[in-house]
Amino acid sequence: MKIILKYTGALNSTTDVKDKQRVRDCFHRQLKRVWEAQGDNILKGVRETPWSSNETVDKMFVPLVRKEHDLRVKLDIDILKDPARKSNKQFDLDNKLKTLFDCLRIPNTPQEMQRIQEELVEVPYFGLLQDDHLVEAVSIRKGDWMFAPDEQEGKHHNEMHFFIFIKAHIYAASRNELNENFPLGAAI
Repeated sequence: MKIILKYTGALNSTTDVKDKQRVRDCFHRQLKRVWEAQGDNILKGVRETPWSSNETVDKMFVPLVRKEHDLRVKLDIDILKDPARKSNKQFDLDNKLKTLFDCLRIPNTPQEMQRIQEELVEVPYFGLLQDDHLVEAVSIRKGDWMFAPDEQEGKHHNEMHFFIFIKAHIYAASRNELNENFPLGAAI
């Protein structure tokens, strides 16, 4: 499965629920369109059993990549900023990435689910990851966004452009297959 997600805007290194939810909403809309366009084909070649949008967590959230499907993802992230952006603060990459990963996953604690329930734009709500531990590898490229700001769309110099190239794959053979091929105590 290969998907490209895009987010344009400020990505604050914060724990503010509303900021994160704004970014999640952006990803939800894109992932919903992917699901509507591709349906069961979205995981073709990655997963052998049919996938249903009814596979939700607490009947509200639909993560495309889940632990029980033995899927992991590799993320290639391009972060582009306006070269005219003037900032006295250093670019806080590690905390921005933590925020981004939080936004790519569905809420994973009852407290977090309860805090954002009223913020949901619709149900079911699509997310990429059940848990951010399903991210196997990350590569990051930073660069300059060389297009002039579009004032009609309200673009500002402090906005950044994130292009997230996602590749999902099966993590490993099942435990039963490993035990059949490499029984405990057997010489390798």
